[in-house]
Amino acid sequence: MKKRLILLGIMFFVTGISVLITRQMEGTSMQNKDSIQVVTSFYPMYIAALNLTDNVEQIELSNLTENKGGCLHDYQLTTKDMKKLEYADVLILNGGGMESFIDSVLEAYPDIKIINASEEVDLLENEEGHEHEHEEVHSIEEDIHSEEEHEGHNHGAWNGHVWMDPVRYEKQIQKISKELQKIDKAHAKQYVENEKKYRTKIQKLEKELTTLEQKKLNENIIIFHDAFAYLANRLGMNIVHQIDMDNDTSFSAGEVAEIIDEMRENKVSILLAEKQFSMAIPESIAKENKAKVVVIDSLVSGAMDKDAYIDGMEENIRIMKQELTK
Repeated sequence: MKKRLILLGIMFFVTGISVLITRQMEGTSMQNKDSIQVVTSFYPMYIAALNLTDNVEQIELSNLTENKGGCLHDYQLTTKDMKKLEYADVLILNGGGMESFIDSVLEAYPDIKIINASEEVDLLENEEGHEHEHEEVHSIEEDIHSEEEHEGHNHGAWNGHVWMDPVRYEKQIQKISKELQKIDKAHAKQYVENEKKYRTKIQKLEKELTTLEQKKLNENIIIFHDAFAYLANRLGMNIVHQIDMDNDTSFSAGEVAEIIDEMRENKVSILLAEKQFSMAIPESIAKENKAKVVVIDSLVSGAMDKDAYIDGMEENIRIMKQELTK
């Protein structure tokens, strides 16, 4: 009899715990339903959203591709990524053909609200050695089409590294803020305040670049990442040759010789290289012509805090002032 009472007591205890856990899970589920799940495509967009959603209640922000050390040209979505998207209400994209996986997302999750941060931004054409602005507005579908037509490394027809020009990055901030205000009208005032605060910081960067631009650098340069085309364009520098470095980049002796010939012909003395990758190739090419390798950050990874972009771009400007104005 005593054993039965003990067993019954255990059963009631277990049942009670189960009920409590179930209620807690239901409460959490309801809480999540009340929140807005915002997912960003990669690091630059995450930092932008981090500033715009600062102290906004009921916003749950996460980054799709985490803090990976490169661009998204050939990124393949993981199971973990897909789980984040399963509960997402909003997906913030850089746009400009940067997110090669967007067609898969649109097909699998047609109800997600997409914010294309570059939708109203003038992009540079992704043409080696030459940059041209355009004023057309591109949709998500046009970005996808551009990527499907491009063979090999998916850089697409347009250069999507918009954030590397603070003026264009500010337009991205405005676009994201405007769309978040429409989606979450209850906190529209907070988005406006956050946008104003962040744009004030970005505008200080713009003034610093304007000061550097006024020095009339007009250097013929070689860049080792297409992201730097935006900085070169802003500073009035001429890109003689563009080399898109990644972990798999290798050069034949003939290719190296061609680059060296172009350097001599155009009197190139500056090579802009990306800090995320090895300096072996840029330094080897520079040595042949007694050129200088200037290492800056493409800002595709870094600290996960609100001022990460500001700090990173300030350091880029400091380096360029130091190295390009001697």
